[in-house]
Amino acid sequence: MQTTHTPGPWALSQAHGFSSGQPRNSYTISGVCGTGATTPNPNVSENEANARLIAAAPELLDALQSLLTLHIAHHNMPEHAAARAVIAKAIG
Repeated sequence: MQTTHTPGPWALSQAHGFSSGQPRNSYTISGVCGTGATTPNPNVSENEANARLIAAAPELLDALQSLLTLHIAHHNMPEHAAARAVIAKAIG
C-alpha cells in the first residue's frame, strides 16, 4: 500500500509552560517533515498517553499492514475486514 502520511519514526517531545496562569505540559510529535501534531490538553496523564499513541501511529500502521498481509495468506477470518477498515481509515 502507498504511504500517504509522514513516514515514521515520529519523535515525542515535552514542553512545560503556563496558560491562563495554570501550569501546562504540551507534547509535540515530530517526523521528518516537521511537527505533526501538538497536544495542549491540561490533563497531563491523558495528554502524554495521547501523544505517545500519536507518535506510534506510523509504526502501528506498518505493523498492522504487515501482519494482515501475512495472516490473510494463511487464514480467512472475519476480523480481516475490521483490520482492512481501520487501515483504510488511517490512509484515507
